Amino acid sequence: MAEKGWIEIISLRLSGSGNRKAILDIFNQVSQGKRAHTDYFHYAELFANTTIETDWSIYIHWPHQAGHPSKTVLGSSIAEAFQSLGLVNHSVWEKRYAKRGTDS
Repeated sequence: MAEKGWIEIISLRLSGSGNRKAILDIFNQVSQGKRAHTDYFHYAELFANTTIETDWSIYIHWPHQAGHPSKTVLGSSIAEAFQSLGLVNHSVWEKRYAKRGTDS
């Protein structure tokens, strides 16, 4: 059985392609935010869309012990920082089921 948890996804569509450094700077601040919160997330990931070079997402993986799945202070602060760079979508997803590629 997979470990329960949830993810917070902050997606950004850049208004221009010259802001990649700003995205990396914001993502690097996530580790600083981890130290500032008592409910630690498992890990965070930065994704770039393979076909639309201006689309980026940060995935923050939270354990179920972090409380009820909802937008966090950390996620909200990332979304707020992204707003100056383009269009932002901030959502929360709760894990219901998981299956590994080798599971039958």
